[in-house]
Amino acid sequence: MCLSPDGRAIHVGFRGYRPENSPGSDGDVLPEHGLGSFAIDARSGDLREIGRVHTEGEPCFVRTDRSGK
Repeated sequence: MCLSPDGRAIHVGFRGYRPENSPGSDGDVLPEHGLGSFAIDARSGDLREIGRVHTEGEPCFVRTDRSGK
């Protein structure tokens, strides 16, 4: 998990599995690994997903440079 330098977003790695009966699973348990970014509402602290990419392996480290890239 990584907070953006400006504090307006959080980036996370996720590891898990899609349930057998979920759309697109064809009855199999599928890996659901990837990276996601969420905007942080400055007033409430609520999170809103702004992007997600799936990875082939399990992400274990997320980091940005000082510019937020």
